[in-house]
Amino acid sequence: MISEKRYSILKECKLKITRILFVTLLFTAHFLYSTLAAHGATIQEVEALALSGNHEAAEAAYDKLLQDNPDHLKARLGRAHVRSWRRRHKLAQSDFLVFLKVHPKNSDALVGLAYSYAWSEDHDHAELRFQEALRVDPSRIDAKKGAAFNALWAGKTKEAILRFQMITRDTPEDAEAIVGLGHALLAADNAVEAKKAFQEALSLAPRNIGARQGLDAVRHLPPNFDASLWVGHTSHGGGTGLRTLEISGLLKRDLRLWARYDNALSLDNPGLVREGRKIPSYFVGALTNWGGNYTTRLEIGTRELRDNISQDLYQGEHVVYLPKAYSVKFGGFLGPKENDGTDWNVYTGIRIPLKSALDLSPTVYYTKTGGIDETEWRILIPVEYRFLDGWRASVHPLLGEVKSVIPSASGAVWGLSTLISVPFRQDHEGHLLIRHEVPASARAFTIIALGFTFKLGRD
Repeated sequence: MISEKRYSILKECKLKITRILFVTLLFTAHFLYSTLAAHGATIQEVEALALSGNHEAAEAAYDKLLQDNPDHLKARLGRAHVRSWRRRHKLAQSDFLVFLKVHPKNSDALVGLAYSYAWSEDHDHAELRFQEALRVDPSRIDAKKGAAFNALWAGKTKEAILRFQMITRDTPEDAEAIVGLGHALLAADNAVEAKKAFQEALSLAPRNIGARQGLDAVRHLPPNFDASLWVGHTSHGGGTGLRTLEISGLLKRDLRLWARYDNALSLDNPGLVREGRKIPSYFVGALTNWGGNYTTRLEIGTRELRDNISQDLYQGEHVVYLPKAYSVKFGGFLGPKENDGTDWNVYTGIRIPLKSALDLSPTVYYTKTGGIDETEWRILIPVEYRFLDGWRASVHPLLGEVKSVIPSASGAVWGLSTLISVPFRQDHEGHLLIRHEVPASARAFTIIALGFTFKLGRD
């Protein structure tokens, strides 16, 4: 018989062996499960990475998958799309073509390849691939929209309009197609109908950046002829009456000329404005759009200051339009005076889109007054909201500081302006401006002005 002690030892060993086997089996099962799960989830993780917008990391992950398995066609197609999004079009097209050799009727690959051709301005090959994709699957809306956009990008404006009209007729709630129609109409110089299309798209998709950019393009498109008239009152002796009158016309599509009378309403010299005096100024100017992404404005003029001192004025501004509705501007003016030094001003600002209809445009000004050796900097932070029916409202808080050789003239400057613009009879506008400023040493002043802008011939 087995002694009790030996039986106890055997029982304990058996228990330990059982535990070891159980842990080993559990670890093996977990290892196999983890390996299989990881193997099955890898492509999904990479696809999720691509959808998140991290295209560079996604391409690197697809590279790893294809190194391990060059015949991994799903990874090949995914990398093709990612490379196309990264504008590496030659490499993307190579991946798409490798995939299509195995699956020549795959509509995802055909549409992806067509967009890659379109984005790289190979419009003929893009058209062939879009049509091939539609023969495989006539219901693919992305292929229909791609063919319409490709026609627009190729300069075939009439064809693009017809294609977008067909899409919007079949799918009237497709905001992207309506935006495309708006851009095609704008390219055909039909700004009125383009504006309607962009507004319709925003009513369906309030966050649509393309629709917002389209409305901005319409708003910045000069009419054939316009006239602006402002009347108002400035407190503390500024009087009531005509403040600004401007008449402008479009010499050609990208060149606008104007003449302007300004009675101390502009912000080019804050020191003059806060004097509360009427200072008639006369200007002629020109504005040109060039390269599709730039606007340059130049203006020359003259005005009579106190003590019969005349001042010539030279002003300019350059705007660079960036992707996603951003833009930057910089400019200034130079004002030499007879035997009394030279005034000058420089400024720079950036337009930041916050939401589909809300912008923030911080701008920094620096002004030098020659006669009394006075400098001033100020930051203006306009916030503008645009309503779908064309109303615009903005507030302009400002903060600044004056440094003068006269100690009592130095100090902080602050103020607030409100501007409301209301459309009437299509593109004409009425405006209300209320501006209050507290200078460093002079009395606070308030400007209240009403303006009207009449626009003709925009369509």
